[in-house]
Amino acid sequence: MRLAFVTETYPPEINGVALTVQSLVERLRERGHRVELTRPRQPGDDRGATPDDEFRVASHALPRYPGLKAVPHAIFCGLQTGVELATHYASGDLLVFPSLSETFGNVTLEALASGVPVVAFTQGAALEYVRNGSSGITVAPDDAAGFVEACVALGVSREDRAAIAARARAEVAGLHPQQVAVDFENLVKTFTHGAGAHTLPVIPPAVMEGGGVP
Repeated sequence: MRLAFVTETYPPEINGVALTVQSLVERLRERGHRVELTRPRQPGDDRGATPDDEFRVASHALPRYPGLKAVPHAIFCGLQTGVELATHYASGDLLVFPSLSETFGNVTLEALASGVPVVAFTQGAALEYVRNGSSGITVAPDDAAGFVEACVALGVSREDRAAIAARARAEVAGLHPQQVAVDFENLVKTFTHGAGAHTLPVIPPAVMEGGGVP
């Protein structure tokens, strides 16, 4: 298959999206697919030739949320990767993930893989991988009070946290980059060859050349 990825972040920037996209692109290419990548231009890119399957564009730095430094009692540990990242996760008692804007939320999987219970709303990764009452607690997106109650309930019960933590890692034990690539490949095939196949709209040449959407 010929696949195109467009991403606003890519290594050497280190974040969940950048690393996930890089891993998926590499695994799909290993499986013989032609993957074309549009990504931000990074420092040092101009020193080498641009690969034929990459299109690099100017970009702005990702926001760093300086206001978070005003959060009392917060400890900012800096960039962590690999074993150090897993150690930081595993040192916690609970992952509280209140986001309603994350498209997926890799932190959910990272916490589960580290044996840490998760409290999150029923969307993104939590909807797909957190079994309510087994590997964490999930709450409806419109139930802010229920979310707080769930955090307090697990926060004060060492026994419940321990029981859930023992099951959390098993929920994602079968996930690895190669399997993600296979699952993604199969999903795309259902759209292009299966019952969900459909015809994509033809984009007028003027739009392709930068003429805007009519």
